[in-house]
Amino acid sequence: MIDPEEMKFLKIMEIIKRAQNLIIKVRREGGDTRKAVELLSEATYALKLRDYDSALAYAKQCTLEIIRIKKELDLGRPLSVKELESLPKEELRELCRRWGLSPIGLKQELVDRLAPIARRYGGRIPPYPPPEEIEKKAEKLPEKVEEKPEKKEVREEEEKKPSKKKEEEEGVLTVEEALKHISKGFSYLLEERRPEKCFIIFRELLKDNLSGLIFTRTNPKVIQKRYGIEGDVSIYWLTDQEDAGQLRVSHSLETLIYHIEEFVNKHNECVILLDGLEYLLGNNTFNAVMRFLRRLVDRTSQQENIFLVSLSPYTMEERDVSLLEREIIPLKLK
Repeated sequence: MIDPEEMKFLKIMEIIKRAQNLIIKVRREGGDTRKAVELLSEATYALKLRDYDSALAYAKQCTLEIIRIKKELDLGRPLSVKELESLPKEELRELCRRWGLSPIGLKQELVDRLAPIARRYGGRIPPYPPPEEIEKKAEKLPEKVEEKPEKKEVREEEEKKPSKKKEEEEGVLTVEEALKHISKGFSYLLEERRPEKCFIIFRELLKDNLSGLIFTRTNPKVIQKRYGIEGDVSIYWLTDQEDAGQLRVSHSLETLIYHIEEFVNKHNECVILLDGLEYLLGNNTFNAVMRFLRRLVDRTSQQENIFLVSLSPYTMEERDVSLLEREIIPLKLK
């Protein structure tokens, strides 16, 4: 049975994780997240001191701040019809009022009133009507809005729709941007096609006087030479092959836990990188690996450590990736 105090800790940690994901998304859209970041940092600090009331209060303030920023962004930039459909009803009413349209109606009716204006402006409705629109007589505006769009305008809207590739690139971070999102006491899922930038991020984190532990499918000699990883670092080669000159460990989750616990107990603050999740999944059940990761995530949250997991999303089922992202904060890398 889970201790009530531990349950409270995990619930607040979940709120903090969601807030951090929202901050990443809003920052990519150009929002000023400085206040939200400070609130999140305070929530994290209070949680580590086991001041649950303060941690929860700051985490909720952070979430409300992000919602406020998101609302300003949505109503302060041109919106596509698809984006209109995702807006809360009150924001649709506000947009209708700005354009001189009736704000009364069902949500889809409000979207239908605004959609023709979006088509007239290249597929996106401006947040405010331009001067020429304001000068028009108010009684003529609805007639203009309700006009059936020509086929040419429909084609233009289709052409201006963002490509699937562009949508996939949204929220993708550089190494520098990813480092700004990483904080002690949290775990991160570093998503990239090949495990490369995860080692650069690991190397940069070591500069904060952290000890390092790596589990990788790549020969440790190659890792050290290619990425210049030096200092108080232990690198284990995930392999079944014998090599007297290297630290090595097989796919046994119990053995991995033993090495990690031993390392963490010897170092006050450290960063752990797991590069080889696919290898572990190929030799253990998915549920067993998830229990293994949850244990490390919980251990990391209780100390000033950082846990990084390298993952190529294209090597796993989308459902499995989603389950991982629920447990570990995802950071998509360029």
